[in-house]
Amino acid sequence: MESSLAEAEQHRVLAEADAVRALTHATSPFVCFANGLTESPFASYTNGMATPGQLVRVMADVLGISKPTVVQYDRALAENGLRSKSGRGTSAAKVTSSDAANLLTAIGGSSPLGLSAKNAVEICKQFSALTSIGPAESKSKVSALGLKGLANLPDGHSFERALSALIECAAQPEFSALDDASVWVQFTGPIPGAQIIVGSWLFSHYANTRKYRRSLRSGVTERGLIHTSSLMTPGIRALGALVAGGSS
Repeated sequence: MESSLAEAEQHRVLAEADAVRALTHATSPFVCFANGLTESPFASYTNGMATPGQLVRVMADVLGISKPTVVQYDRALAENGLRSKSGRGTSAAKVTSSDAANLLTAIGGSSPLGLSAKNAVEICKQFSALTSIGPAESKSKVSALGLKGLANLPDGHSFERALSALIECAAQPEFSALDDASVWVQFTGPIPGAQIIVGSWLFSHYANTRKYRRSLRSGVTERGLIHTSSLMTPGIRALGALVAGGSS
């Protein structure tokens, strides 16, 4: 029973990924950059020199939302220890892959949960704590693509660790070789859940393990609409270029 339900969930996620690819391929403002047709607009931020302000600007561009909106999320995270924080100007904090992952998680998870920037900390913590429930065999396939930092994560890793690792991998040459629709990160709600897809494989589904196991035992899935928000290869690549070399 558990195996068949898990396989059904994987098929559902991959089917949704194919639909999103069809709708969004070649529509991202980062398509030209991702295909190597232009120079990266983030080149001057690499080697760990990106500041929180630069992360806000790039995140707004990547997600297609206003900078003031992103600032609200960023401020809430910084005030609660979920984003690097220090001085101003030349002494300003240098953002890491974890900072980028937390900001993306707070914003990406807000729409499926029907929440807003005032709930940024709650959203970030709920999604970041979600646990990988496999499939384990996908690690070898991701490793073959050269994304070792993602593939080498232990079983049962958190979504925060996976998203941070993915953003770090996005600065590697191997990631540049991937198609614009190859990588897909999805946030789902109103029950928090997440997926990371690389290539044609579900790298992992992330869930509250207690609730997930209870659902598997009962064979009953949650009722109601499933709301999702997604980010694909070009956006992840942009964040990777921004924080390259700055991960702790």
